[in-house]
Amino acid sequence: MLATSKDIQASVVVIALYAFTAIVGTPHVVLDALVAQPMFARILWLSVIVYALYCKFYLTAVFLVVLGIRATFDADMSYAFSHDGILAKYAALQKNDPRFDASSEIDLKMANETLAYDPARWLDPGRSPIPLLLFPPTPEQLSLIGNNGK
Repeated sequence: MLATSKDIQASVVVIALYAFTAIVGTPHVVLDALVAQPMFARILWLSVIVYALYCKFYLTAVFLVVLGIRATFDADMSYAFSHDGILAKYAALQKNDPRFDASSEIDLKMANETLAYDPARWLDPGRSPIPLLLFPPTPEQLSLIGNNGK
């Protein structure tokens, strides 16, 4: 398996693209596509790799696999949970939902381990908030579990 001159040129372009994404970061559009529609993104990426193999750009195909692994890792690990990620956008939309209690600051309380009960996401005047199940459960919580919450 020898690399042709066109294969080496294409590989240099893919390496430059990898360096660009490592220095500047992967564009948000690509990361959103990888998080929101992973099956479509994988099919597209595999078709590009198969086309590179069909054109006998073997070295380029190897570098495309590496670039795809890096982009997928970026999207699934750091970007999905960052303040720019798609989950942050969903949380921002959720705050405008009338069922969401914006005054409870659930995430902050969970981070500080001060959340004592699970606040209702919707207004239900018939039930009080359910206490969180601690691990290991206290004897009082075990009795509540055994008695169906009573």
